[in-house]
Amino acid sequence: MNIVDTIIEKFGGIRPAARKLEEAPANIQGWLKRGVIPAKKQQKVLDTAKQNGIDLKPADFFSTPVRHS
Repeated sequence: MNIVDTIIEKFGGIRPAARKLEEAPANIQGWLKRGVIPAKKQQKVLDTAKQNGIDLKPADFFSTPVRHS
């Protein structure tokens, strides 16, 4: 599961995310396929998450590097 999968799952899946974000489901599907939410849409995703009580932070858009000892 990549970062976009995790974010979209927090919204309840593709169709619920599309409804909440007022985006076409095909757009959300494209984000999943590419593995990235366009930068120009990220603030909207954050704002919509907050409005819907979804726990989402700016850091959630970035992967955490794995630290090797």
